[in-house]
Amino acid sequence: MKKILIIEDCHLVRLQIKKVLEGSGFSNIIELSSANTISQRPHLYLNDVSLIILDIGLPGISGIDFAKQLRDHPSYCNIPIIFISGHRDYKNVQEAIEAGGIDFIAKPFKHDYLAKRIEKVMETFYGNIKGKKEDNKTKIEEVIINEYDRATRAGTSLSFLLFGVEINYLDEASSIIKKNVRKIDSVLVMEDKIFVVLPLTEEKNLTIVINKLQDKLLQNNINLTLEKVVSFEPSSEKTLDNLMKELFGEK
Repeated sequence: MKKILIIEDCHLVRLQIKKVLEGSGFSNIIELSSANTISQRPHLYLNDVSLIILDIGLPGISGIDFAKQLRDHPSYCNIPIIFISGHRDYKNVQEAIEAGGIDFIAKPFKHDYLAKRIEKVMETFYGNIKGKKEDNKTKIEEVIINEYDRATRAGTSLSFLLFGVEINYLDEASSIIKKNVRKIDSVLVMEDKIFVVLPLTEEKNLTIVINKLQDKLLQNNINLTLEKVVSFEPSSEKTLDNLMKELFGEK
């Protein structure tokens, strides 16, 4: 059973998160009200932890500083961290992701929304933990909907890349791309296409990402065709339906 650590100073919020986790089938849950002790003795808490749900505004060491410690620790740097905070401004989100967070959820949160975000992170790191069978397009659409919702809530940028690749190189290409994007990014495969979902990424910064990925793939003698570049800004009037049409075409 996956062990999950909640670090949150508000007792009520800890109870809410625990309820969501238990409703999703998790039972090995540890609760802490601060990160002070665990920061000093990580080996007592973290050796078998699969996920950390971490508040930013903690007493003592902040969630950001604690995450930075883990990021620089070879034994614990790969534990996924979901940040939660009552402050959803761009600076807070950016700082959380740079500290090593895989996701950021603003408080107050809806229980079903938190459950979906936790499930996405766990499936990304550990596979399909619930044994659900979904076709790839359904999974991709679900990721797009969740990321659109998050970008709209937080007022942050969101971008997508769609690559075409020869089917014989599909697995190798997707593996290389995953190693060269951030933890918060998603790499999804459908037929002979690779979708790269890039939260917190403005359109003006995409050239750097595209060039990096294409260079890495060419080093492995894999040619990618960039078929689509799609961006979303919350200040725009682009709806979710319009975004889907840009990515998949008319339905």
